[in-house]
Amino acid sequence: MLRVVLLLTLPALAAVTSPHAAGADCSGPTITHTSGAVDRDGTIHLVGTYWGDSCYDTGRPPEGEGVLGKPATGIKIFLKQGEVEHLVATGNADEDYGFKIDAPVPDDLNPGPVEVVARSAVDITPFIATTEPLVVSDVAPSGSSSDEPVSFNSDDASTTTVETTLTTAMSPEATSSSGQTNSTGISPVPFVLAGAISLVAALFAVRTFRSRA
Repeated sequence: MLRVVLLLTLPALAAVTSPHAAGADCSGPTITHTSGAVDRDGTIHLVGTYWGDSCYDTGRPPEGEGVLGKPATGIKIFLKQGEVEHLVATGNADEDYGFKIDAPVPDDLNPGPVEVVARSAVDITPFIATTEPLVVSDVAPSGSSSDEPVSFNSDDASTTTVETTLTTAMSPEATSSSGQTNSTGISPVPFVLAGAISLVAALFAVRTFRSRA
């Protein structure tokens, strides 16, 4: 009986602990932003994840590439209001397929809702952020801040420091500049592994007890 359980359990453990199985998320890139109202001439905190140029969810990726291929390049991020798009950031995903930036909020936006739109050199189709609606407040701009787009993960990166907590094995937690945290995923691997080990240990103990009896 114990041998049968082991034969059934070990392949399952190998599947859930395999780096390719755990990291194969090809649902597409994501981008989250600070929720609530933002002021013109202020900044908006943006977090990108899963920005790769391919997907190898059914096989091993080529040498030198990860499960999402190579990090996406030529990313452009806009704040869109009506039919007008305002470029606020340009750059590339880092080696973990992510980015974190504080992008400027242009002073020529109107008070009201805006969308965060992102494109990359891999796919020119706009990707629209699906998090909490972003609203521009009616506070008058001070005119003291620059509306120049920031650069990230590129040779000419200037005004922003880019960090990332993304790994290819699980989704990150995106913490906004206001201290709010948007949790995007928890890895189930530790729980499955612990449960399987407990099951095998219990069956082994029962078999040992019966042998002694």
